[in-house]
Amino acid sequence: MRKTFFSFLAFLLITCLLPAQADYTGRWNGAIEVPGSSLELSIDLSMEDGHWKGSLDIPVQGIKDMALADLVIEGRDMRFKLPEVPGNAQFEGKFDEKAERLEGSFMQSGMLLSMKLMRESAAAQADMLRQRQEALATLRHLTDSLRQLRLMPGLAFGIVQDGEVLMAEGFGYRDLEKKLPVTANTQFAIGSSSKAFTAACLAILADRDQLDWDKPVINYMPDFRLYDEFSTQEMTAVDLVCHRSGLPRHDLMWYGSPNTRKEIYDRLRYLQPNKSLRTTWQYNNLMFMTAGYLVERISGKTWEAFVQQNIFAPLGMTNSNFSVKDMAAAKDAATGYRTKDRKENIRMEYRNIDAVGPAGSINSSVSDMLQWVKLHLDDGKVGEQEII
Repeated sequence: MRKTFFSFLAFLLITCLLPAQADYTGRWNGAIEVPGSSLELSIDLSMEDGHWKGSLDIPVQGIKDMALADLVIEGRDMRFKLPEVPGNAQFEGKFDEKAERLEGSFMQSGMLLSMKLMRESAAAQADMLRQRQEALATLRHLTDSLRQLRLMPGLAFGIVQDGEVLMAEGFGYRDLEKKLPVTANTQFAIGSSSKAFTAACLAILADRDQLDWDKPVINYMPDFRLYDEFSTQEMTAVDLVCHRSGLPRHDLMWYGSPNTRKEIYDRLRYLQPNKSLRTTWQYNNLMFMTAGYLVERISGKTWEAFVQQNIFAPLGMTNSNFSVKDMAAAKDAATGYRTKDRKENIRMEYRNIDAVGPAGSINSSVSDMLQWVKLHLDDGKVGEQEII
């Protein structure tokens, strides 16, 4: 019994003398010293279910939240690998006694580079947050004062930084007569920003090997016809979305017309160019309409259905649509206005442009559009899912 007691006492003494694992969780900022410059980076460390987790950001290379593989922290020693980076990239280093600095060697393709990081303190984080809030408050005041100065009924905008939505707000009114405020979910006609969605649809088809950007459109739509034979045979998908078709705007062909998208497409052959193909940049809505029709012919789905399924749905853009008919039925949608003599706002009715929808008919909110912005900032991914 006495032997057992002393053994237990010795165990307690040894346990008490062992150094406690320091808390290394949080954000660490620093750089890899490459020849001639410093490559700035940040590492985030966290503890989940008793295991260390980490991720790496290198802003200048567009790397964000890259997982630290085989991450091990033992005492003050730390090591990890980056299998996504070529050259067997890995790091070995050591924390200082105060858990404020991390220094070591970054190894890649046989090179040994110095890597040093410092822990981002709670005080620094609080100060950064305070400065951010002050800047946003100033921006809000400036936005609303300019809105009133320009007699703008209402607007909404947002800010994304490092994948985080910092701001998504409305200013003014979506309906002046009823004094209904603009919110982050108020639908606005985004106009020609719709064109980017159409170009993205073509890119998605190209990713799936269903479209070659540089092959003539007539390969995919044998009934494609323009005014001259050369453009008919040579026009590519890239030409359609780069405003280099040689055609002037010809907007009177579709604006206010009762013709369908297919009927407008069939009439392209009667529109005379004023420049040769690929010689001049000339804005053209009809070519983007044609690009949307090309999406339909290749995919078997309407342009609207393709955007909904391949962009809106995976991005969670649930407050976006393709027609003023849908916008008019929405509970939170902006009313159109025009200014008269720069003194008053006159209410306007919505104008239906569904026939040339791929060129400009999408309606959306700032909350939804921020998801679209994040997609591009994250290199075409939503989480781990690649969209484009």
